[in-house]
Amino acid sequence: MKTIFSTIALFSAVLFATSCTEDMEYKDSKVSSVNQLYEPTDGKEVVLQSSASASLFFEWESAKAEDSGAPLYEVVFDKEGGDFSKPIYKVLSDNGGSLSYATISHKTLNKVGAAAGLNSGETGTLVWTVMASRGLNSVMAKESKKLTITRLVGFEEIPAQLYLTGSATEGGMDASKAVACASPEKDKPNFRKRMKSEIAMHFLVS
Repeated sequence: MKTIFSTIALFSAVLFATSCTEDMEYKDSKVSSVNQLYEPTDGKEVVLQSSASASLFFEWESAKAEDSGAPLYEVVFDKEGGDFSKPIYKVLSDNGGSLSYATISHKTLNKVGAAAGLNSGETGTLVWTVMASRGLNSVMAKESKKLTITRLVGFEEIPAQLYLTGSATEGGMDASKAVACASPEKDKPNFRKRMKSEIAMHFLVS
């Protein structure tokens, strides 16, 4: 009797484990494409600003996932005439990609322009769309829009240190003896102290 009971219990355990494995098996959920892009409007022209707060708002219709979960969104950029098969830049939507809108800074758009081959201060047209994904499944939006930007003039990223070289400098044409430039913003206390000393010396000499 005990043997029969043990066999039944073992069979039930195996059956339970098998059913759990089947029920708990991970399956990628399908996701619908984004049907409509709202903002920015098609053909919008933007002159990029260097301010850290300058940004452009992107918004689109929400996609739907088969498992009722939240899709992940990316704003995808390409050169004008591109089909997004090899996008030049991607930006996650707000809140880590979970929201159907994105606030993209002008500095990021400046990088997109650089990736498109635009030079500093140059104006050019990009195309953008949105990719929705859920797990390993992803699908591109049904439409795309054009965006014309004028890139920032000057450095894309402010360098940590600048050096002077040339015949008019102490080190001459020897690049290894280039003179490091001081940064008033980076070293404000010392800079102000030095300026006060120089002003005081000026009055004493005068």
